[in-house]
Amino acid sequence: MSYPKRFVAYLKWASAPGPCPDARLPEALASAGRVDGRDEAANEERCALVAPFLEARFLAENVDGLEELLDGAPEEIAADRIRVAAVRFEPGANTPKLKVEAFFTLPFAEDVTEDQLDEWEEDHDDPIGDGVVICWTFADLEGGWDGWLGEYEGSSMQMLARGEREDPDS
Repeated sequence: MSYPKRFVAYLKWASAPGPCPDARLPEALASAGRVDGRDEAANEERCALVAPFLEARFLAENVDGLEELLDGAPEEIAADRIRVAAVRFEPGANTPKLKVEAFFTLPFAEDVTEDQLDEWEEDHDDPIGDGVVICWTFADLEGGWDGWLGEYEGSSMQMLARGEREDPDS
């Protein structure tokens, strides 16, 4: 029997480690960089332009020993949903820094609680959030640009309580 648990992963000001080859850059992303203003409406417009070009996956193999807790999970689990909360373009960068939330459903072999998972993370010295990979969908693997948002100012992942709303603003 599988016990699905909902999680949200947060990345604060995540970015790709280098510039994207200009030929791969979608026009909508360039448009997001031209949105003027620092208010909430401008941020929401930038987020809406950027969000379709992101994907998130959970890779259990990136968290040492996690496979023992998961119930026959596939190697990659796609995010149920991605939410871009903020977009910031830095001078000279052609892809922005992002505040991103990714929501996942992970199939556990046992009905683990958040406290049990915290204890497991401490015992294994490997946070479950290390399994989260967020990247641009227009990556250029052949050209050597993987589009992975591997640089960030902070990250975390937490289990959502049963019935807890993903987005308190919705």
